[in-house]
Amino acid sequence: KTLEQLREESRVAKEQSEQTIEKLKAHYEAQLSKQDEERLQLQKQLEEKQRTIDVSTDSERKQKELTENYRKELEELRETLKRSEEEKRRLTEEMARREEQVTKREDTVTRREEKVIQQEQAVVRREETVTHREEELQRRSEDIVRREEDLRRRNEEMGRVEEDLRRRNEEMGRAEEDLRRRSEEMGRAEEDLRRRSEEMG
Repeated sequence: KTLEQLREESRVAKEQSEQTIEKLKAHYEAQLSKQDEERLQLQKQLEEKQRTIDVSTDSERKQKELTENYRKELEELRETLKRSEEEKRRLTEEMARREEQVTKREDTVTRREEKVIQQEQAVVRREETVTHREEELQRRSEDIVRREEDLRRRNEEMGRVEEDLRRRNEEMGRAEEDLRRRSEEMGRAEEDLRRRSEEMG
């Protein structure tokens, strides 16, 4: 998965967890509000009963009955308060558990994001290495082209030098042939002079 997909998953998970927590809070607050109303009503009833007991002129049996009813209602109130506290504790634990789950999911997504970032950084480093190698190959290729061009020029120069040497060798050959011919002519002339000298002598 891409980093953008992981971030989108993280955002959705956070939103869902926040919505769940908000629902729990709303439910918890509604329960507490309801329990507070019930507790207030019971307190009002108890206060009314207490006033009734205080001002009652009925028989002792009636007073005992009212007292017993008061005791029962007080016990019911205590039970209601106990259930309210238990519900509050349960909701608090549930919220803490949900928040812990959200935190764990956030940590998981964060680790996945960090892993993707590390992978992206590794890819960037590999791309930089490849780019560096490409640049090095380009430089070496350009150097080879320059060296090939230099060799071509030197070969052309050597070709011109060899052609000049060949031409000079041909000229020297012709000069040597001319010298040989002239030497032969001089030899014949000397032989002719020697013969004529002998004839005159």
